[in-house]
Parts: sequence; C-alpha cells; structure tokens
Amino acid sequence: MSGSESETWRPVRGLFGIYEVSDHGRMRQVLHDGERTLLTPLSVKGKVAYDLSYAGRDGRAKNRRHYAHRLVYETFVAEVPRSIWIRHRNRVGTDNRVENLEVLSASDHQLE
Repeated sequence: MSGSESETWRPVRGLFGIYEVSDHGRMRQVLHDGERTLLTPLSVKGKVAYDLSYAGRDGRAKNRRHYAHRLVYETFVAEVPRSIWIRHRNRVGTDNRVENLEVLSASDHQLE
C-alpha cells in the first residue's frame, strides 16, 4: 500500500463497535475508550486471517477465525452465503483490497 492510497474503515457486520476492517484488508479493534489498535494478521494456507473474540448471544466469550477477504467483501460490497466463494482476482491470497475480490460459485471454484 503506497502512502498516496487512502484507506477506508468500516465496522464489521455483527461485530459493530468491536472491530473495524479497511478496504485494504487490515483489521483493528475498537477499545472501550474509543482508541483503535491494529490487529496482527495470521497466515493460513496463503491467506490472511484474524482470530476475533466477542460476546455470543448467550453472553459467553466466543473466539472465531475470520478470513480477511470475506470480511472485506461482506463489509464493502455485500453479504454472501457461506456456499459462495470469494476469489482474489490476481490470485494473490494476501491482496485483500476490495477491488481485487469477486464472488464465485462453488461449482465455478471447482473448475479453477
């Protein structure tokens, strides 16, 4: 990411007020005092992921791994069912810019 590119941040759906994702695929946590801290990404099978913690509907702490490309697409474009794949157009699994992502059906994904 060059210094001339601006980065837009939006709240993650379902985790509003806890986490934000950028259109470049970076994640940050919103702390109680309003400060924001960048999260350290994980590398999982050539893709970027984040382990996020939040309170479940029952009030208990939940931990779940989220892939950056799905968070970016669903935050900036549209929510998609789990049966739909989100593909990196340039085939670089760490390039999670929103303009590099597109949806792909499971059958089309099998053909790749």
